[in-house]
Amino acid sequence: MTAERVCIPSWASYPPGSHLKIAIVTMTDSQLQSRKAHNQTNKWRGRNFEGVLGLTRDNKVHYAEMHGYTYEDASALVSDERPASWSKILAVQHYLKDADWVMWLDADTIVTNPEIRLESLLPRSSSGPDFIITVDGGGYNAGIWLLRRSQWSQDFLQRWWDMKAYVRGPGDTKSGDNDALKALLDGERKAGRHVGIAPQCAFNSYVWRSRLRDWWRLVYMPHTILLGLYRPGDFILHLAGIDDKRVYLEHALEEAEKQYQVDGDEGDVSLLDRSQQQDLGPQYDVRRKQKDVRLLKSAAIPG
Repeated sequence: MTAERVCIPSWASYPPGSHLKIAIVTMTDSQLQSRKAHNQTNKWRGRNFEGVLGLTRDNKVHYAEMHGYTYEDASALVSDERPASWSKILAVQHYLKDADWVMWLDADTIVTNPEIRLESLLPRSSSGPDFIITVDGGGYNAGIWLLRRSQWSQDFLQRWWDMKAYVRGPGDTKSGDNDALKALLDGERKAGRHVGIAPQCAFNSYVWRSRLRDWWRLVYMPHTILLGLYRPGDFILHLAGIDDKRVYLEHALEEAEKQYQVDGDEGDVSLLDRSQQQDLGPQYDVRRKQKDVRLLKSAAIPG
């Protein structure tokens, strides 16, 4: 089953060549875990993110360097008062002070098409949205989003953080921050222009898994599901909803390494670090790009 996709947001009109100060922010709770003495378990821990950022960090760093963005690992800002996922709010609050835009990326994300610049997703002026996010089969997805520096944005982050009633209890596989965001955004979209919903394939593509829930969604919302399903050339792959992310990601990187090592005029362009493996797809001019492309573009994710 195929469908035509439009992955460019309707408001995207930022002039090519223009320079914005953009920060790419991510984090992991591994540092928090290491502070737990005598093998104590984090009471808030749900899905296993252990080691994930270690695998994907270089991918994000190289993309940021390629386009003149800053990469920020906000792991030191993780709060132990809530599930770690809530701390993305604190991280973006911190780095938004010194940036025009911040892109939040969950640790389990990989840039799969480094040629796409973030500016291509942004509005030209303040008349466009301040907060840009995607919607999948489950609604708003808080794993990847963009936020412009503005007073509205500062207020928005604070209101999101203040939604304490949504914080999930110990042992829950969900954190509650995504549910809080859904409630907050439902009100914001009715109130004004500040929220922009981008096509999911713009920056939050996902991996198909053959589960009953996914088949049900495909039957009842085929356009939404197919719009977000990863295809070669998509900007960012997000391994959302996968429990043991490190094992899954390691396997995905290994498969990509097997399939996408390329020999060119300057020798083997595969890299030592797995998070730098690449799929130089048929649309790539290998000889022209092999110095610049240092990022995984994996179409070989296991189902």
